[in-house]
Amino acid sequence: SGSSLSETLLGGDTVTTDTNTSRWVYADYSQTAYNDARSAGKQILFFFHTSSSSIAVALDQSINANPSRIPAHVMIFKIDYDTASDLNKQYSITEPSTIIVFDTNGEIKHQVVGSIYKIDSLLNYL
Repeated sequence: SGSSLSETLLGGDTVTTDTNTSRWVYADYSQTAYNDARSAGKQILFFFHTSSSSIAVALDQSINANPSRIPAHVMIFKIDYDTASDLNKQYSITEPSTIIVFDTNGEIKHQVVGSIYKIDSLLNYL
């Protein structure tokens, strides 16, 4: 059973916001979380991150500072470039700071290497 928060707006309309995972928009990658996001119909982005990349660090900070800017239908998974050798190989990732944007069918829509360091730029690829 999920938890939710209801609030009454001016004019009397009631809005219910799910406080569980449906509003999660940025999380460390795990196969379970990925499967859950796919089952929920989310558009998925992979962000291959490493702390030795200034671009990756800047994008991570921009996302963390502005999570409400990410649409609720989107899920961004932060993947540790240095330890995710299977995913790096599966998606032919050769540089950190690579972003893969999938469509809702799980097909690759965009793959961008090393040039996105602000959330504004990232949102242009949705």
